[in-house]
Amino acid sequence: MRIRYFWSAISVLSLIGNQTFADAFPCAEIGVSVDAADQAQQLDFCKAAKRAINKLAACNVRINQHITIRVTEDLAENCLGLFHCGEQLIEVLPVDRVIERRHPESVFSHLSATEFRDSILVHELTHAAYDDVACPYSNCRATAEYLAYAMQIMSLPADQRRKIEAGLDFEKKVSREEFSAVMLAFAPRVFIRKSWAHLTQRGDKCAYIGQIMDGTIVFDIEGL
Repeated sequence: MRIRYFWSAISVLSLIGNQTFADAFPCAEIGVSVDAADQAQQLDFCKAAKRAINKLAACNVRINQHITIRVTEDLAENCLGLFHCGEQLIEVLPVDRVIERRHPESVFSHLSATEFRDSILVHELTHAAYDDVACPYSNCRATAEYLAYAMQIMSLPADQRRKIEAGLDFEKKVSREEFSAVMLAFAPRVFIRKSWAHLTQRGDKCAYIGQIMDGTIVFDIEGL
């Protein structure tokens, strides 16, 4: 999935850059390799990926395939991260570049560069996990993005989550029917914040996430 400021769109095909990378470095204890320009980046992204995978696994989001994380500046304009569906490949910006492309009105504008990079990895690794879930329609974009953004917010420290929650009315019921790919495209900030409000209202967040991951819960409707 491609994060554009504060939303992402499914992209199965993309151009791979010509930048030269070192051989992919296998991260210890996790099914991830990092393809980066130097060993320092490889180790840093391995540590970040391990943190992300542990957080996801604790909430029923498990990755059942080996993933390569390519650290590259050769991403489309405004793109912060991209999971290549069916290719077991995630492309992300170096940590020192993510702030440059972040929109000032992003839901995540208050995060430090490292926190933001870590949250992007959570988002893209969530897409990698959900890639194994059968979709009953031509695509399940709204479901995939609900899940990825909800997990991205959940992964943040409590004080950073509270800044995203500021102004949200958790007493006002948010229904599943409010989410769609159209809403994601035209009101991404609303989509992201509502995804967290909706999940919070479910009570047992991780049990609900588990139902999305086993395909029981789908937000999408064919044609929307």
